[in-house]
Amino acid sequence: MNGAKLLQDWIAKNFNPHTRVHINQYIPDFMVRRLFQSETGVAASQDEFVQAMLDNGFHGRQTKHHDWVFNISDAEYQKVLRRLR
Repeated sequence: MNGAKLLQDWIAKNFNPHTRVHINQYIPDFMVRRLFQSETGVAASQDEFVQAMLDNGFHGRQTKHHDWVFNISDAEYQKVLRRLR
């Protein structure tokens, strides 16, 4: 399985774009990419991650610090984080 497909499947398994309507400015892309790498051992670039999130139906925007933020649920993020500890 290629890295892009693995990333897209991982996002779909762990996050639902309909759980949260508004963009969550407190979870930048690098924090989610770090979880992905911890679980799979595969690094994803910011561009790959942004495309996978958009392909999975998430809404996002780039911050002034060039991070990306999406409508990721705090509860879903915490669930993945707890599983990896």
